[in-house]
Amino acid sequence: MNITDNVPHAAGGLAAVIADLEDVVQQYVNLVTAQLGAWSSRPDGTNIVEALNWITFDIFGELAFGESFNAVENGETHQWVSVLIDTVREMSLVNMRKRMPIMNLILPFMVPSDLGAKLAAHWAHTVAMIESRIAKKDTITRTDFFLNILESGMMEEELLQQNANILIIAGSETTATALAGCLYHLMHNDNCLATLQKDVRSAFNRLDAITGDATQKLPYLHARVEEALRIYPPVAFGLQRVSLVSSQNWTISHDERYWQDPDSFQPERWLNQGLGDNRDAFQRFSLGPRACTSINLAYLEIRVILAKMVWQYDFELLSKDLDWERDSMMHVLWQKPAMNMRFLPRADFGS
Repeated sequence: MNITDNVPHAAGGLAAVIADLEDVVQQYVNLVTAQLGAWSSRPDGTNIVEALNWITFDIFGELAFGESFNAVENGETHQWVSVLIDTVREMSLVNMRKRMPIMNLILPFMVPSDLGAKLAAHWAHTVAMIESRIAKKDTITRTDFFLNILESGMMEEELLQQNANILIIAGSETTATALAGCLYHLMHNDNCLATLQKDVRSAFNRLDAITGDATQKLPYLHARVEEALRIYPPVAFGLQRVSLVSSQNWTISHDERYWQDPDSFQPERWLNQGLGDNRDAFQRFSLGPRACTSINLAYLEIRVILAKMVWQYDFELLSKDLDWERDSMMHVLWQKPAMNMRFLPRADFGS
């Protein structure tokens, strides 16, 4: 985000605006939760890490560009999204030059030879998506992430394209990462999962009752989301360019000076007085004028997706040897391992 356009962008992240967009979120959440049961019939189940990327990118495509990537419907990652994720990972090598100039000596041997072609393909698709969104300016009447900017006329098309580059990855991949981390830790903490199941299933008697407002009233659900964001922050590194102060989110979130037993997944630390932690050390969406403007959308998606999964299915983890922290790699964003799961209709549905 550029600090000069924080007002138009911020309008897209206001709680009232996000509430108006919930129908889009619900549409894609319902689609993916319906698909999970069918996908789980495969011998190797569902790679939920990949499926979560499908849904969050589809939602953000609709809310930013007025069109979905159709990843959930097709059951596969859109080509542009694949290129985007690969490019972000590989560009982390290039960005290391600013932190460690000695990298200039070995960087040519580390950067993939096709990086330039990937960047060109990614940029061409970004330009096409923005041009398509501008062409729809008079036909899309609901508020979305670009409506206020387009109506204000404050931003040139080139700057729109540059911001779209940031928006699509920041508003999609990070939410999917938060959900994947949450599911992993729930699958390795039976008591936490059982309590969450009881909390969600007792609060709702039908699937369509699970809304953004309704999930805000479930403190145990919120506690699990906060703990997942703490123990596995989607953006784990600090600021870079011309930064006077930078903080490492993952390091702070695992620092014993601020957290009791910091490496353990304990959602109870977010209930009432908690465990005596210093919660001021938890800034999952950053601070100041460059803080994430999509915090309300992120929480809406995470709460509704997780609640509907928990309400509708019992979970089975198939990737028995997976160690989330060991098998994840940080390249600006997390490069996450596959996590195969099976989603089975609730055992108590018959009763």
